[in-house]
Amino acid sequence: MTEVANDISPIRKSVVIEKPPAEVFRFFVDHMSEWWPLTECCDASGGKPLARIVFPREVGQEIRGEFADGTGFVIGHLRHFEEPERVLFSWHWGWDAAAATEVEVSFAAEGTATRLELIHRGWENLGARGPGARRGHDGGWRYIIGELFVAWCAGET
Repeated sequence: MTEVANDISPIRKSVVIEKPPAEVFRFFVDHMSEWWPLTECCDASGGKPLARIVFPREVGQEIRGEFADGTGFVIGHLRHFEEPERVLFSWHWGWDAAAATEVEVSFAAEGTATRLELIHRGWENLGARGPGARRGHDGGWRYIIGELFVAWCAGET
């Protein structure tokens, strides 16, 4: 499939994880710092590696990237929290919150497993930077959800 240079359509990722939805939801929300590539995510932090990502459970609260010294930055805000089915949050990792995009993650039973669906939309909010940011995030989500999160879940009992 040929990639369109000006593509700002939503990114869609889907994986099946051999665990029940409540467990996969909890892994995603409560253990993000354990499966997220913290040392590789330095672009919004001046080259300083992250120590943790704080993902809240209350709508309106900040999703934060934090360094070992407790300082950090806002990645987005939680907009919807429906355990164990869905989370929705704004996303502005490395750019102004006024141009935030939106990430929706749903967790649905598929037999004894869970289908995790991620949709990242709102690239038009970034104007001319939208297509490039979308391309970077498309590969990033493929790696983070499709490889790291799936592998981490497989190792959890």
